[in-house]
Amino acid sequence: SISGLYAWYDFADYSTYTFGVDPLVNVIDNKEGTSAFDLTQGTGSAQPTWIDGGQNGEDVIRFGSGDMFSSGSISAVSQPLTIYWVAKTPAAQKAGITAFMEMGGGGDGQMGIHGSASPNIMYMGFKGSSFVTSAITGILGSWHLFKLTVNGASSSLEVDQVSKGTGNLGVGT
Repeated sequence: SISGLYAWYDFADYSTYTFGVDPLVNVIDNKEGTSAFDLTQGTGSAQPTWIDGGQNGEDVIRFGSGDMFSSGSISAVSQPLTIYWVAKTPAAQKAGITAFMEMGGGGDGQMGIHGSASPNIMYMGFKGSSFVTSAITGILGSWHLFKLTVNGASSSLEVDQVSKGTGNLGVGT
């Protein structure tokens, strides 16, 4: 038990998956227990694909262009709020934006890579506030530990335990 835990998503735990049309995943259960914050994707064409033994013999969920999950509104959570996740970034720059995380349906908040910029631009922010961005090189095509701390004017972004950007994310809308 972790005091103040808001949500816990374990993509390595197959028992937390719900499939739309197999192998497309449309729900990842929140292991913290609050189903209102399960990750969901109701649109079949935007559901990521479960791949049995897809990475070093371990199951993975692969996100293609436009695939994403969203959760209940995270802007209602009191600050400060810290989010950690491990993800493999896209192998190459792509046009548009690759969102790693969308918080709250309709893009209440997002974090991801603007892939058409060079160097790649990490961004984070809430709808209705300024997005904090940071130019980051050398992150494409590899695994990274990401940390987003949402705390008003003291918000920050880290990649692999190195500060990559700070700014004011406000309180969300």
